[in-house]
Amino acid sequence: MDAIMNLLDKYRTSMKESKFAKNKYISYAAEASGLNPADIVGIAYAFLLLWVFFGFGSSLLCNLIGFVYPAYASFKAIESEGKDDDTQWLTYWVVYSTFVIAEHFSGFILRWIPLYYPLKLIFLTCLFSERIRLAETIYSSFIAPILRSQEGVIDAALDKVQKRADVVMGDVKKGISEAAVEVSYFMHAH
Repeated sequence: MDAIMNLLDKYRTSMKESKFAKNKYISYAAEASGLNPADIVGIAYAFLLLWVFFGFGSSLLCNLIGFVYPAYASFKAIESEGKDDDTQWLTYWVVYSTFVIAEHFSGFILRWIPLYYPLKLIFLTCLFSERIRLAETIYSSFIAPILRSQEGVIDAALDKVQKRADVVMGDVKKGISEAAVEVSYFMHAH
């Protein structure tokens, strides 16, 4: 029991300095309830885990958590003067995109794993956690080395696709122009 209390004390101490503890809504909820802001965040996270574990819409909730907060934090990073937070969130989005693609192709297997959605929720929050910075670890250890080794191949493929898209768009523009001339001629003739 002492070990659990020590962990809770460490958690509360670390949360006092976090952005969540300084959030006006969390502060308001803490003031109204008489609880510590760290406890409010912990209770909210526990509720989310329970919802994901037992609730309806676990996939949607995980995807919203993996998208909504990071999207807003990315907005804030873009609007800020510093560049470090921009890099942090760009790294998050590269890792998140890789995860979503991998999940798409293996989702039919992953969904059979017990506790998949609670584990996914924990994984996603660890990706964007400013303390844990799991996205940076995954990016620098796995994704960046693979992309660096294949950069020439990827660039050549993208260049080929771009050239083909330019040809197709030229054909589309030409077709639209010809159709517009035909419609104009038809309207003036009648």
